[in-house]
Amino acid sequence: MTVNLRDFIQESLASVWEDLHNATDDLTHDQLIWRVSPKVNSIGFLLWHVGRVEDNFVQRFIQRGDEVWSSGGWQEKFGYATRGIGTGFTQEEGCGGADKDHAGRARAAARRRSAGESEGPKADLP
Repeated sequence: MTVNLRDFIQESLASVWEDLHNATDDLTHDQLIWRVSPKVNSIGFLLWHVGRVEDNFVQRFIQRGDEVWSSGGWQEKFGYATRGIGTGFTQEEGCGGADKDHAGRARAAARRRSAGESEGPKADLP
């Protein structure tokens, strides 16, 4: 059986997100924003970052389209002036990913589009 690159990437990302959800779904807000030291990112930020990396990579480089982050209004919702993925962010900038509700909906919208589904016009914004 031959698997094409697109199917491989989609299946791999789906597996990663299932594992991440299983490991983090029951975490409280305080657990998501906790950092072992001031120089280490929180779990919430890391989850946001992984979602942004997926959105950036899949949308821009594979599907050659707009990132859900900007086209779905998430950049404004999080209050970020950049479309960055978190690399080089200060600790203050990195705290935006700790909002479990918004970060989860932003990741879900990016996941749906990565899987070839439509996220709808700003469907995940409150």
